Amino acid sequence: MPSNISGIVGHYWHQVAQRLRNYTLGVPVSLQESETVFLILTIEDVCAELPLFYIPSFLERLRRQHTAERYDHPSWWACINALIALAIWRRMANRSFGKMSVFVWAFIKNAYASFPHIIQHADDLLAVQALLAMAMFMTTSADIRTTSFLLSTACRAIQTIGLHIMSHQNSLSFLEKDTRNRVFWVAFILETETSISYGTPSMLAEDDLDIDLPAERSPDGCGLITLKGEQRHINIFRLRAELAIIQSRVQKKLYSAKSLKQSGSQLLQITQELQCELENWRSRVPLEVRPEFDRTLESSMRDTPVVNLHFMYFHCISMVHWTALRQSSWKAAMETTQSVSQYRAAAKATISLLNCLPNPQILGLWHNLSFAISASLVLLAGVLEVTYDPDVQADLKLLELFMKWVVRLKDEEGYELTNLQTACSAMIRIAKSAISGSGGVPVLQAIENQQPDAAIARTEFMKQKLASLICDCTHPIYLIQCLMGNLPNRDMDASRMLSGMLGVFWEEGTSTGYGPFVPDILRSNTYGFGVSES
Repeated sequence: MPSNISGIVGHYWHQVAQRLRNYTLGVPVSLQESETVFLILTIEDVCAELPLFYIPSFLERLRRQHTAERYDHPSWWACINALIALAIWRRMANRSFGKMSVFVWAFIKNAYASFPHIIQHADDLLAVQALLAMAMFMTTSADIRTTSFLLSTACRAIQTIGLHIMSHQNSLSFLEKDTRNRVFWVAFILETETSISYGTPSMLAEDDLDIDLPAERSPDGCGLITLKGEQRHINIFRLRAELAIIQSRVQKKLYSAKSLKQSGSQLLQITQELQCELENWRSRVPLEVRPEFDRTLESSMRDTPVVNLHFMYFHCISMVHWTALRQSSWKAAMETTQSVSQYRAAAKATISLLNCLPNPQILGLWHNLSFAISASLVLLAGVLEVTYDPDVQADLKLLELFMKWVVRLKDEEGYELTNLQTACSAMIRIAKSAISGSGGVPVLQAIENQQPDAAIARTEFMKQKLASLICDCTHPIYLIQCLMGNLPNRDMDASRMLSGMLGVFWEEGTSTGYGPFVPDILRSNTYGFGVSES
């Protein structure tokens, strides 16, 4: 890596600023040599968490991009444009998003223009990499429809070329096998996390897979994290793949349409089995990066791949144990059940984990932010159900901590999060009201002429209704994803009710389908891409 990377990147930003002065939204952007140099310098960062490419081979091909030996192929064109967009996102200062967004999305449009050719000739590894590169970028937006579409297409292409079957790779070299293996697991991780977070059926069923996990030792170092002493490494990508396998089982056994009809005894057995799998996985994670409910990551270990791994683990714990609320007999034992203590502990750990984010860019944290809001709903439900619990004051402090974090993102970083702030404020007021026994639910503010006793009774009724709405949902993450994306799920109606109770209302008369928490900067139609308004 060149020693003067900061100077080169700084010079690139200066060039971009000059190009932006004359750039018009919707006009294709040209790929210049400066973009190639910038990507050469940043590709390791882009692939640090999800190693989609073998870096030496990628760089060798990239360096020929502006020579007579360049590789002209639509899939390659899509790859480099999507990766340039990702690289710019990762390096941008927060206050630059408004100015740079249209420029970045122009590269994604370049990539997407190759989509028809890619799906017509999706018979090689590069086509899959192109689809996944575009999907990786789309995960930084709130356009879950396009993300899901790209991932499902990539998964079908994987099945077409046999990327999920080891016997199809016997004649390949070690590096070719390793690259194909990594590409598969990148797809599996992305698709599984989309499936479990948004309630979509999985395209890559575990029963149909015949492929090894990622190698412990990465040939180009991608996916590796250095532990204390700089003598030991852990393959965080392999850990992520192992966790994704458990996540896929959680989705299939607890959140598929069929599994939602299981009896209490069946749920209890499956929950115990999945909890055992999660604990076995956690025990294999080195202590320095092991997720714990009551211990935060050391500052030296707060790399983005590690923090994201922790978010996924806590979310998986929550989804496993939330099923305890599906049976009325379980609800009666809410104060003592082990599952309740587990998902509440996971919620607390999730909110605390926000302080470990190395660089709170909204594009990189939008997905994780949904986990934190879901965790806030979990804590709020606990406060409303068991107001005499000695932990409710600590839970209230966590809700206030999250509120301050959102306010800082909005005020200091310039993000458009007014509706989210409104909802957080409402949750805190409702929690305080429940603890103190007084009124204060937002929906009651319009009731000015009632007698005090009637108002208090109405307040208590609304608290109970809100608690029931949260506890009866499939999982709080589904309520929240309706508010933070554009992909409906089975809890869509409940999500609309929730937002109204929190004083946030949906836009009417639009066809974008985005929830009210989504800022314009994360809506693809803002840049003339994806779903557009009628």
